[in-house]
Amino acid sequence: MRQAGFSLIEMLLVLAVIAIVCAIAWPSYDEHLRRAQRADMLTRLQDNAWWLEQGRLRHGEYRREGLQALQLGVLDSGSYRLSLEVDPAGYRLLAEPQGRMQGDRCGPFSLDHLGQRQPGLPGCWLH
Repeated sequence: MRQAGFSLIEMLLVLAVIAIVCAIAWPSYDEHLRRAQRADMLTRLQDNAWWLEQGRLRHGEYRREGLQALQLGVLDSGSYRLSLEVDPAGYRLLAEPQGRMQGDRCGPFSLDHLGQRQPGLPGCWLH
């Protein structure tokens, strides 16, 4: 008499199918998360550049003082640390990868007062 339920072979087949699906889907999901975290960081860089340019319009030079609106430090997601190098003639915003983004192919980002962006790798600036 046969009992109801799954045999060991049926369970192993189901687990094998799940493992194959996960192995195929995980890299795509991981890249999607990385792109989302890059997009958040790039938005912050652009916002900070806008505030710096507004300060220059008001004062005739780039200043660190009076820029409370700048969003520096580690992002809420913990993926990048934003910092600023500034002098009266220009600025450079930096984004250093942190946590799970340290292995990202794009590496650190920078944006300066001339609009020059680093790195120049395709797809890193999400055009």
